[in-house]
Amino acid sequence: MRRALRYRLFGMGKMPDALRAAAGGAGVLVAAEGLPVYNRVWSLRMPQAKVGSGFRTASGSVVMLPGRLLASIGKYVILDTEFPADGGRQELALAEDGLRISFDVSTVLRTGSGSVEIHYKLPLDQSVLGQLPVRGCPVRLVSAAEALLNPWRGTYRGGRPRSALSRLI
Repeated sequence: MRRALRYRLFGMGKMPDALRAAAGGAGVLVAAEGLPVYNRVWSLRMPQAKVGSGFRTASGSVVMLPGRLLASIGKYVILDTEFPADGGRQELALAEDGLRISFDVSTVLRTGSGSVEIHYKLPLDQSVLGQLPVRGCPVRLVSAAEALLNPWRGTYRGGRPRSALSRLI
């Protein structure tokens, strides 16, 4: 499994405590950290950001259990769902090339619009996919605005502090 350069150089993308606890339990199908995560946006509109189309990379972690899936980007846990998922407004798809999550920005940030797709590059065997009850379902993301949308605001270049985002959610 290929590790992200940020993970190899700086250790970015290590498992947060919630994922590490789940990975320590029985029945783990996949537990991987330091995965390359590709974040694509189309027609992104939100305060301090307007992007026609864009692409960013990050590092993250994934833990798959037969009835549960957890995913993180950096220190943020963005997905913790049971299978079958209880519903949500974001879409999850599992395939041999990894895990994909797609959503409209307005579902996680009420003052925004556009589309986002996150792709965790994680090769999944047919044997692993066969043990999962579903390969695609609607899910509910947590910490999505902080983990996925803040970088587009320019926070890496000294944009408005992250606490300002919490007032908009």
